[in-house]
Amino acid sequence: MTKGTSSFGKRRNKTHTLCRRCGSKAYHLQKSTCGKCGYPAKRKRKYNWSAKAKRRNTTGTGRMRHLKIVYRRFRHSICNDAAFKAPSWKQKWPSLDTESAYALSLDFPASRTEPGAPHPLDTTEPASQSLIVNSAPECRVWP
Repeated sequence: MTKGTSSFGKRRNKTHTLCRRCGSKAYHLQKSTCGKCGYPAKRKRKYNWSAKAKRRNTTGTGRMRHLKIVYRRFRHSICNDAAFKAPSWKQKWPSLDTESAYALSLDFPASRTEPGAPHPLDTTEPASQSLIVNSAPECRVWP
């Protein structure tokens, strides 16, 4: 048997098929591993000896479904300041201490006498929150 030209026409079995993780035709059927991404290993295969390959597969070449939102929020990070966060119960009701607030939260279902009655902690909105929103009208708070 020769290994050269006369045997190339007789080769009809496939050694590599499509990978489930990266989609390339580098998944070796007998070894059950992908030569491109390393599937089924948990970590993605990545080496530093090819800068071009790193550029092809790095962050930013795909959808970035979550990261593009993070980047957008970071650009407007002035809006994510503590002044723009929702006020806590201590800011809303400074006269309450922790024990009484906890006791009221435990009594929540029993404290309602009729179906539409408000919770004892529900009072009017604090004036500080409206001042915070009006202090920077040009700032948009991102979700």
